[in-house]
Amino acid sequence: MQDKNLTPAALVELRTAKGLSQKAFWGAIGYSTTRGCSYETGRTPIPEHVRRLVYLEHVLGVPTDIDSEKFQLFEMHLKSNNTVSAIAARAALENALKEFK
Repeated sequence: MQDKNLTPAALVELRTAKGLSQKAFWGAIGYSTTRGCSYETGRTPIPEHVRRLVYLEHVLGVPTDIDSEKFQLFEMHLKSNNTVSAIAARAALENALKEFK
């Protein structure tokens, strides 16, 4: 999926494929369920920055909530300048996400 193709229907498909509620899906990028619902139904156009956040968080698996433990772990591995460490961080995050489903 490319962020340019992130239509309202694609948002719903992505969210449901991941087994996430609107609260979990939109909360992960700092948005309310009300705002997320308006994007998913097409009532409100999806801004480019929201497309990018959704793509980073839910497609690539890069945490976007800077206050979250997941982000802090990811940041630590990235700052270590160690590619293997960054890959391991992403794998750890994916495993952690599987536990919440």
